[in-house]
Amino acid sequence: MKLEHSDKHVIPLKITTTAVNEHGLYELAVPFPITLVKNIKQVRLFSNEHTIDSSVKICAYWSDGSVKWLFVSFFIEPEESRDYSIVIYQTQQLLLDVVDDFKVIEKANRLELVNYKHKFTINTYELSLLIHSVNGTPTHPILELSNINLKDNKLVSIGYKVTSTDFEKLLNLNDGSTSSIRIKICGYYGSPSLKNCVNFEFNLTFFKHTSYVKLEYVLHNPKAALHPNGRWDLGDPNSYHFESLALKFKNFETPTTNYQTELMSTWHTTDKKVVKIEQFTSGGENWDSPVHLNSSNKIPYSICGYHTTENGQISYHGQRATPKIQVGQQFTITLERFWQNFPKAIELSANTIDVSIFPKQEGRLHELQAGEKKSHILWVSLEDRSDNLEWVHHTRQVNVPLSWLQSAKVLYPLASFHENEILSKLIKTAVDGDNSFFIKREILDEYGWRNFGDIYADHETAGYEGKHIFVSHYNNQYDPLMGFIKQFLATGNAKWFELADDLAKHIKDIDIYNTQEDKNEYNGGLFWHTDHYLEAHTSSHRSYSKHQASNAYQDHAGGGGPGGQHCYTTGLMLHYFLTANESSKTVVLTLTEWITNVYEGSGTILELLLAFRNRHLAGSKNHFTGQYPLDRGTANYLVALLDSYELTQDQTFLTKVEDIISHTVHPTESVGQRSLDDVENTWFYTVLLQAMSRYLHLKLNQGQLDDCFYYCRDSLLNYAQWMLANEYPYLEKPDILEYPNDTWTAQDLRKAHVLASAYYFSPEKNKEYLTKAKYFEDYVAKRLNDSETKTYTRILVLTMQNYGAVAFYQNAPKVEFDNLKEEWPKASYQKLSLATAVITTVFRRLLKLSLKREFEWLKKRLS
Repeated sequence: MKLEHSDKHVIPLKITTTAVNEHGLYELAVPFPITLVKNIKQVRLFSNEHTIDSSVKICAYWSDGSVKWLFVSFFIEPEESRDYSIVIYQTQQLLLDVVDDFKVIEKANRLELVNYKHKFTINTYELSLLIHSVNGTPTHPILELSNINLKDNKLVSIGYKVTSTDFEKLLNLNDGSTSSIRIKICGYYGSPSLKNCVNFEFNLTFFKHTSYVKLEYVLHNPKAALHPNGRWDLGDPNSYHFESLALKFKNFETPTTNYQTELMSTWHTTDKKVVKIEQFTSGGENWDSPVHLNSSNKIPYSICGYHTTENGQISYHGQRATPKIQVGQQFTITLERFWQNFPKAIELSANTIDVSIFPKQEGRLHELQAGEKKSHILWVSLEDRSDNLEWVHHTRQVNVPLSWLQSAKVLYPLASFHENEILSKLIKTAVDGDNSFFIKREILDEYGWRNFGDIYADHETAGYEGKHIFVSHYNNQYDPLMGFIKQFLATGNAKWFELADDLAKHIKDIDIYNTQEDKNEYNGGLFWHTDHYLEAHTSSHRSYSKHQASNAYQDHAGGGGPGGQHCYTTGLMLHYFLTANESSKTVVLTLTEWITNVYEGSGTILELLLAFRNRHLAGSKNHFTGQYPLDRGTANYLVALLDSYELTQDQTFLTKVEDIISHTVHPTESVGQRSLDDVENTWFYTVLLQAMSRYLHLKLNQGQLDDCFYYCRDSLLNYAQWMLANEYPYLEKPDILEYPNDTWTAQDLRKAHVLASAYYFSPEKNKEYLTKAKYFEDYVAKRLNDSETKTYTRILVLTMQNYGAVAFYQNAPKVEFDNLKEEWPKASYQKLSLATAVITTVFRRLLKLSLKREFEWLKKRLS
């Protein structure tokens, strides 16, 4: 979509949902070109010719302070028009004169707010929610968070303590008044001094113009795992074991309580019976898959699907439950992803509903690993409608046109989905093919609260001839989350967002090591995928198990923890833009802090001694010369910093990017001396060059063509020139590869990306770069089209990640760049002798010496 110089721009919107009926809450992310929107008062949301109520949040700014990404959410009512658009005016529009009366009133141990129909009272001492109508009609239920039930010889009920409350307001585009409020309550169970202490976070979202309440509950074990010998099996001594945890609705008065066990199924009445709907397993064909091994290396489940019981007697057996509970004409409740996150249970009795997010199970406890979280979302509707909350169980997003996304210059790179027909067709199989990611879930049975959302690493099954299911988890390698979101934005297919949202939630809860009590180079990091060519056994999503074989492949470590070579943040950044979910933004910043610790260290003298011994170790920064390795870890570091910069506009992130680039490559270095012909150990130099291209793109969009820009540009072209003369498809020389398979073919797309960017940023627009870029893209398309393994997870993910760069750079608006500089000053790492570097570095560390920090560093490694 071409930007027009007029009094306004109109962006038509497309509703995308997996539901039959389109009513419900919808969300969208609207990007704007730099300088276009200085104030959100310039923006309106229309349905036909009328403005409609919405909630908005600015998620990112440009460097000049203009709005870059705006999150918008709004409700679509039944029979409402489907013609929606965003209108951007050149000047600020006058707001309606309204009283902003939707606000939080803070009292002793209480928070109160009133919308158009109901009054909500939150007791922060008892952690309960009381709802009643503003016109004095009968009181609605009290919602309470139950105590956690522990079991250690005898049942013990552990109480909780609230430590903090906070709230965030989202505004209405029409009048600037508050349209929704999210209240965040944090606390813990037990005592901080006790080993069995766990944290919780309770988020409640209220809407001014509708009678829905969204409740998100997060349980978190903040401790560090002991991970003996670098193995991370279930049963770690610092895991938190408990029997049950529930959300309780009580004290409501109604003659009838109705329930529905599955979507669009028959409604039933309790008739004063105690009714329980309990999901034991996924109900799929492979419900007893070894993916569900517990700490005893056994599958603990014996029932396929779910049971409905009445007064303790089984009345119905089904496969996959999605319950909705309707209490008279008062309220309806439902839990998102009920069967997918089994085990789950809902029990209905006289004036009480127990929603067990961790239900009691005969003979076994729940285990929350150290550094692990789990989030659940429950919706309450105070509307009287038979199809109430049906929409909760479907993906509901809104798309802006691809042409607008391209004009806004916010995504790098984003080309049309159909630029390369063969690769487009291959990518489409990821959601619609016979081996789509949805089918892969069923093959592995990637369900249950710890597994759901992750991707089956089925490429690891190559050559496997065993009879049982080979279990391997993918843990976001090469950022499939980013790939899913890019495809969703390019195609508008809601299935892509469904995969993305499920994966994002899993990454944040399970794949991230959510602790600050371990080594700095582990805290907050991303766990590797399951170790190559080995089954997960009892490592769950933490890579290494004591049950795995040793020496499985060349240079097999057989243990370890999160590492900088496996850090992916861009998908989480995009997820934040699309959902305004603060936890996605927080995780990006946490991962950036973690990978900074991996490469920069903690600043101790003891660490420096270790660094001196390892100064020639591949993949590590040389702390004496300051040089970073030419690999994907440094690339991941750059990308994390760039993502953090885009989220915050904090210049220190961008300055660090420029420092790393100048301490990794040089515009006039001899590329031939980098031993890039040793493919197994150096192939990932292309990942670094891709990250450098991302930096150039960002600087260009901000109009900052300074010395740092040209240092990076000239370094990129120096390597691209070497690639023109020396690079070839990896599988042309299979003998030098340990495992010559089509993963290497998919990796060849990186070369197309680098060479296409070299074409664009070269001063003379050297078409040799573009020609060779197209050669690699066409080669990859043809070979993968004929490959029997083209739908393997890793191949699909690599294709999604790297697809589109050639068309992006070929069609990008032409920009005149300076010629290459003939001479650049030597980099600092090229100047220093080893002796000088060691003396200088040690002296700097001594100036900041802290005995306490030295002791803590040593203690965490000896333990």
